[in-house]
Amino acid sequence: MTVATFTGLALLAGPSTAAPVRAEGDVATGTISGTTYAADSGPEGGLRVSAKVFDEGVAGEEVASVVSDPPTSLAERGGPFTLTLPPGEYLVTVHASEKHSSWFDMYSNGRRSTDRIDKAVPVVVIAGADTDIGDLNFWPPMAFDGEVKSPAEPRLLDGTVVSLYDEDETLLDTATVSSGRDGRGDFDFYDFGGLRTGTYRIGVRNGGVVDQPNAANVTVRVDTTNPQSAPTITLERYTRNTSRPTTGGTSPRIGVPMTATPGEWTRTEGVTWRYQWYMNGTAIDAGKQAAYTPSPGTLGKRLTVKATAV
Repeated sequence: MTVATFTGLALLAGPSTAAPVRAEGDVATGTISGTTYAADSGPEGGLRVSAKVFDEGVAGEEVASVVSDPPTSLAERGGPFTLTLPPGEYLVTVHASEKHSSWFDMYSNGRRSTDRIDKAVPVVVIAGADTDIGDLNFWPPMAFDGEVKSPAEPRLLDGTVVSLYDEDETLLDTATVSSGRDGRGDFDFYDFGGLRTGTYRIGVRNGGVVDQPNAANVTVRVDTTNPQSAPTITLERYTRNTSRPTTGGTSPRIGVPMTATPGEWTRTEGVTWRYQWYMNGTAIDAGKQAAYTPSPGTLGKRLTVKATAV
């Protein structure tokens, strides 16, 4: 049978103070305090915080766990926590993913894993003392946004696809931009989220007209500024006309079909052509293909044709 022996205190005359009495064999403890904190928005309560023996690493067994104070109002968002532990070195982790797992999955579209959601920090506990680690930050999945512009030819934006590739050249996501969205005119924005820290390649393509596979590179990093910005991309025509379309044959005649050819272009592979015939500068409703047969109404009028690479 184990008997605990208590140490007595000497009685002194008048008021006195003394250190707390502790039974022999009891283990002295210290505390770790802090606040669970979302790095991009501020304190956030209701998150579980755990401690593991430092030497056992993140795979070690939890020796203590507590949930940070929940929010009490929109202004008071909670977050303070206290862990009581024997002296030693510990790895303290905020388990943000447990509370936000569904949101993280949605944000990453189920296709991209995330890191820096659960944040772990080393802490030393001293007997009879409190170690205040301040804000125990966690980060949502990384995100960034960017701009695509085409000041010389705004319509190139329409239908342009922005593609995101990781370091293994795996296509992760796409976004489509357009001209005139929200009155922007010759530029538009795109954004990608749910990303791990790392470097990504951005390519842009629009049919056979725009093809810039290495339009930009962006490095996503842990930062309190989220989203981060990617370099602005300026569209450049990959396919350009070097000689005008032709109609071939003789002068136009009523009832005799005419066929347009697109002329010479810098690139034709993967390119399709869109035609529009005009009479005295006005588009002809029936003239939206390469072949057009002049009608009696075109007699004495000037016929032209426009070829567009798409």
